[in-house]
Amino acid sequence: MSSPSNPQMSNRGKTPPPPYEMRKSPPPLYEMDNLAIAPAEDQYWTEPHDIVKDISRMHPLIAAAHHNRTQNPLCRLPDTILVRMMRLLDPVTLECLRRCSRIFLRLFPMACASLQDFDTTWSWRFPWPTSRLQFRPEEKDRFLSLIARDGYCCDCLAARQRSDWQERFRAMAKVYLHCCGCQADHPTYLFSIKQRYSPLSSRICIGHEGYLRLCEHEIVTWPQIISAAKKLSNQRGRVYRLKHCGRFEHIVHCRHRVQPVSMISTPKDNCCPPHPTVSVGYPKNHSEIVFQIDLYWSAHLPMTLTQDRCFKPEELARGITYLRTKGAQFICPQVKPGHIAGAGLFDPNCCDCLDYEGRELTAWDRPLSRDLPLSGADCRHNPTLRFGRDEGGQDPHTSRCTGGFSHSRGKCFANVAWRAPTINGTVQGLRTEVKRCPNGENCVKVAHASFVDLPLDKDGALRQMSSGWYQVLDPDSYHLTEDWEGFGVYWCKAKDCKNYYRFNQSRLKPLVPDYRHACPQ
Repeated sequence: MSSPSNPQMSNRGKTPPPPYEMRKSPPPLYEMDNLAIAPAEDQYWTEPHDIVKDISRMHPLIAAAHHNRTQNPLCRLPDTILVRMMRLLDPVTLECLRRCSRIFLRLFPMACASLQDFDTTWSWRFPWPTSRLQFRPEEKDRFLSLIARDGYCCDCLAARQRSDWQERFRAMAKVYLHCCGCQADHPTYLFSIKQRYSPLSSRICIGHEGYLRLCEHEIVTWPQIISAAKKLSNQRGRVYRLKHCGRFEHIVHCRHRVQPVSMISTPKDNCCPPHPTVSVGYPKNHSEIVFQIDLYWSAHLPMTLTQDRCFKPEELARGITYLRTKGAQFICPQVKPGHIAGAGLFDPNCCDCLDYEGRELTAWDRPLSRDLPLSGADCRHNPTLRFGRDEGGQDPHTSRCTGGFSHSRGKCFANVAWRAPTINGTVQGLRTEVKRCPNGENCVKVAHASFVDLPLDKDGALRQMSSGWYQVLDPDSYHLTEDWEGFGVYWCKAKDCKNYYRFNQSRLKPLVPDYRHACPQ
């Protein structure tokens, strides 16, 4: 009787599987001398740390980094092995892996085949090099399917896998209806379920039916925007306060600025915008003439600063969350999953202004403080530039508490996010900034603002809606959740889904560009 064959023995002598098919030859061995760029220690660093067994007092972010470095079987491997493994991966797998951990973000440039596979020109916005990997058509489809799997909920994924998906998508995005308000044709998704079945002579799109919400009490409609644009047409550069909400519940006072007995605001309150406000106008020093809508609001928060000008991330998170319940959720609405205005303040990749519990006890991968210009890293290499001190190292307590924003982008205490110009010139932006209160210690002022630029006609007048107006509308103003025809196509109720009905940017991005057709004569 013949003995059973040994699989390990039977594989001996066989040719190993070929390398990734896009490579003309197997990748070279990992050597420091033949890397496309300089080795890791010349670009990034891992902070020194002590061995620790008790992580119960660690901040969750630090505890996760500690787990990766000590318990994760992949992440705790030496950098040389990790880079060698990354260089053997196909582009799709490599692109997915770099998104999993800051360890792979740090090693990604060394794993690239050439300098053209990554980009560092966005260092003022992203602390790590961004990817420029090139995909073949089938690889692109595979990558997008993986991104969709992570970005959409089960209901939206199920809708995309149904046999009638193409028909449903076409009915919403490729079939145009007439809007008597715009005197133009729009895709079906720009009409509420009620208006789709209204007579042609009275049908209007969501831009006329809905409105921009300033707060839970005040709204702004398209006729109000058009009226203000006409009023300011000959006053370029002037900013006009269109509306504000003066209700007391929006005013978050500083204990240093309120009379303790009467609870009456001091005159200094007039120097801050404590009320949610919307202003409009034609901004100065703009690359193109546009009509801009600005929403802004500021409030004071108690915040305990240490002697090193640091404060606890938990305290900041609680304060930002509290302000969102007082009105910031309308000034800076969440536009896509995971992107909440203010979440990028004091980014620990660059900044030392937050005191993370257990930070000194674990390795921490981040760009070197000497790598300039690294956005938001000033406070790491120069203590006089820590939060609460100006460019010259002077304490701002002698400064007057002013409204608006006084700092340029690239500061750790300012979080800026915007959507790049679309094909019709629309630009949107969100900004959150923290400033020291000049009237007392252990208090900060948090300002929220957002804007949208509406492009003008050739003669410089604002007449027609742009995609930006549609994307700043309150979805409840046109009863989006009653639109059963669009459920799963461009809206749902899952808060972690790109199609969540309040995430106007992520859910409308695939649909908005072709949003208006002139009526056929």
